Amino acid sequence: MLRVALFFCVLLGFTYSNGWLVKYFALPLPSSLLGLLILFCIFLVAKKVPKDLVKASGFLLRYMALFFVPVTLSVVMFKQQILQYGVLVIFTLLVSTIISLLVTLLVAKKLSIEHHHDD
Repeated sequence: MLRVALFFCVLLGFTYSNGWLVKYFALPLPSSLLGLLILFCIFLVAKKVPKDLVKASGFLLRYMALFFVPVTLSVVMFKQQILQYGVLVIFTLLVSTIISLLVTLLVAKKLSIEHHHDD
């Protein structure tokens, strides 16, 4: 349990340090994306995801619906812009979701194949 809490703190550390990195270097990408890229590179080098990190992220995934509350409120606040650009936004969301799912599928397949070779 202590290691899970430690990995939870690691995730929080990535969140805050990436925000600082994006501001300090004026990077043109969101800090959350930078964090995902850094974690991805770490996992590629390590060739595995620590089990305690999986447990710590499971806690966050259970409560993920709470992360969508700000998005829902934004829809109400920016109604006019959504009406004006809604079709473009929906198209962009669909395309980015499909790309994300495909990348996730390919990575999961590759990791699954490597995992089976290790057995």
